Amino acid sequence: PSKSTQATPRKHARYVEFIEKMNAIASASTGTKVLAGLSGGGGLATGAAIAGQSGSSNVWDRLLLYAPYYMNPGSTKMLADTVGFFNPGVKTDWGDACRKNRARVNGRGGYCSVNVGATQAMVHLGEEVAKEVDKIGIPVQIIGVEKDPTADNSAIGRAFRLMKNAK
Repeated sequence: PSKSTQATPRKHARYVEFIEKMNAIASASTGTKVLAGLSGGGGLATGAAIAGQSGSSNVWDRLLLYAPYYMNPGSTKMLADTVGFFNPGVKTDWGDACRKNRARVNGRGGYCSVNVGATQAMVHLGEEVAKEVDKIGIPVQIIGVEKDPTADNSAIGRAFRLMKNAK
């Protein structure tokens, strides 16, 4: 198995494939390479940073994580796991305010609704890669949100304490 497959669980085959593609593109590039990830992308970026290391060399030079999605907070995790088990197609929605913000010039990017099953898959990936953050040898900066209702700050804090070069 490839380095990425070892760093990221096989049950997340699509994520593994995406991480391998990201690392291959970065490996073929020159110059300083900064990897950044927001929310679920923070889990993917963490997985790519772990998989992109070989001995003392790294594909990436620096890692920026914005409120990485390593776990749902508190009771949200139980609810998402239960609902996701019985009906992964149920949508979580941030409402009309999200859609209005997306519609305006320079409004927010991203999604305003997502299937619970997709959220669950991203959280499971985040939980797995968060267990291996001590392997990351490049400088890491984590930007968080106080009292974040989506990402679990205690999981982010645990990951931060395990990282060798985190700020």
